Amino acid sequence: PLAFFPVLEGLHSFVEFNDREGLQSIMQHLTVKQQNLLMRYIRLEYQLLGIGTLVGSILLILKLIRSLWRQMKYQEV
Repeated sequence: PLAFFPVLEGLHSFVEFNDREGLQSIMQHLTVKQQNLLMRYIRLEYQLLGIGTLVGSILLILKLIRSLWRQMKYQEV
């Protein structure tokens, strides 16, 4: 939990850099084919991060609902 904010800040810094400079600026030493492969990999990582965040959020909500349901169920007894 403590590492959440530094990781989020680093991700935001990378996105800002990507918007300002572009990914090609950090890959100029690579061939065009290698640049394309690496950019495709970075885009895939972004998509996986987004999907993982969405799934995690849904599971967290379901766990909260289950926990509330259990509390209500056992308080009735």
